[in-house]
Amino acid sequence: MRWRIVSWLLLASTTAALTPQDTSPTGAAKPRNGAPVASSGALADIPQLLRAGQDALDHGRLSEAERDFRQVLAANPQLGGAYANLGVVYMRRKQWAKALEQLRKAERLMPQVPGIRLNIGLAYYR
Repeated sequence: MRWRIVSWLLLASTTAALTPQDTSPTGAAKPRNGAPVASSGALADIPQLLRAGQDALDHGRLSEAERDFRQVLAANPQLGGAYANLGVVYMRRKQWAKALEQLRKAERLMPQVPGIRLNIGLAYYR
């Protein structure tokens, strides 16, 4: 169930990360902090990459999931849900230090999501 919550949060964070007013005068997308983001072509691939990564995570294909979530973060490093799911990938591999690093990044970007703190607690417990 915990993994389902994280996947829902990941998809929700994708739509919340960029809004119509988050564009530069040239029309290029940018995150809320004003830093430029990858081209609009890369942004169009983000939802597809998120779905592919989530599917891979759900089916235990951790290498594929890691690759997809890293590609999402390369296109937009402000998507906390991608960090959260990358943390889950590392938790499943029992790579606790890497999991904590990614979960902390997710927590900074999405402090209102208690499931991230739950996963941080679980990683510390392990």
